[in-house]
Amino acid sequence: MENTVNPLPESSAPDSRTDIVGLDIGHSAVKMTFDGHQGVRRAIFPSLACPAFEIHNPVEAVRSRAETVRVRGRDYFVGETARIQGQAEVLSGLTEAWIESDEHAALVQMARMIVERDARPAANRLWLVGLPVGQFARDRERLGAILKDLLPVNDRVKVLQQPDAAYFAHVYTRDGMPAPNVKPEDESWAIVDIGYYTTDFVLYEQGRYVESASGRYTGVREIAERIKRALGERGIERGLIDIERAMTRRELLHRGERIDVAPLVQEAVALMFAKVLDESARLLGRRLDTLNGIMVAGGSADWLVAEMVKSWPHARSSQDDHNEQDPSGAKLYGPRFVISEGYYRYGRSSLIVEQFDKLRTKG
Repeated sequence: MENTVNPLPESSAPDSRTDIVGLDIGHSAVKMTFDGHQGVRRAIFPSLACPAFEIHNPVEAVRSRAETVRVRGRDYFVGETARIQGQAEVLSGLTEAWIESDEHAALVQMARMIVERDARPAANRLWLVGLPVGQFARDRERLGAILKDLLPVNDRVKVLQQPDAAYFAHVYTRDGMPAPNVKPEDESWAIVDIGYYTTDFVLYEQGRYVESASGRYTGVREIAERIKRALGERGIERGLIDIERAMTRRELLHRGERIDVAPLVQEAVALMFAKVLDESARLLGRRLDTLNGIMVAGGSADWLVAEMVKSWPHARSSQDDHNEQDPSGAKLYGPRFVISEGYYRYGRSSLIVEQFDKLRTKG
């Protein structure tokens, strides 16, 4: 199981011929941390895909080509083009069989296209992807095989347990070396990764993964669905994409009127997170008081931490020590990028270990 910290040599240099791609395919958005021609880059796009069709408007036709990929002989719109032109919905991805779908493959192809647009000359790439706690043991080999079929023949794939990546982002630097002032053998951390579909829990006690303390609960989807039902009772029908946006903005445009949804959001958040706190306490038990802290990753981390600190003052949002922003002004940093960042750092550390093992064998 890919859930232990690599024992690294004191000093080593990564294999410069291999690029790393940390690919976090969430049910809400795809987040990426990868090697580009001018250093490590980040990217994000909505986890939406739908079959493509001809667009006659010349401006939109050009825009759509940048977000069109080919999967198994068929073209797919991805991201914002899928949302606007195809009215794709989040619901299309809310099953554990999602990794088998053409829509999921389209997201992988979009990620590949983003990487190759900004690529540096490389002999191959190492892709790091993940699965939720409940799917990892069952589906890791299948997901690896699916990605191998979609990627260039020389590329490699590692499948990790998704919330572990937040821990890896803590214990490694971006160049794959042990983080300064971090001693895994002297620290114990719980990780809570709150996503759209699932909220995952893992525990690392003195640098070791604790199987019995891992588990999962439902994710932010529960909040969105509760708000959707409440609005429906008022005669306001919206898809989950619109609801998710309203959760962030605290308002919803309906027939030209801006509807305040802040009270609905607050109530739904409180109800869902109360259950997450109960599950955290059940899984971690007495260990909660002995931890260095509880690290919370994911786009809704700050919401959960605001509730957690009321009971556990050592809870915190996962730290992101990078501050990337793309030319459009999109925010490419914060707890939602911690998983792709952790994949990247683990991948870089893996290459260092591989190189060290090769040198030791030759010696």
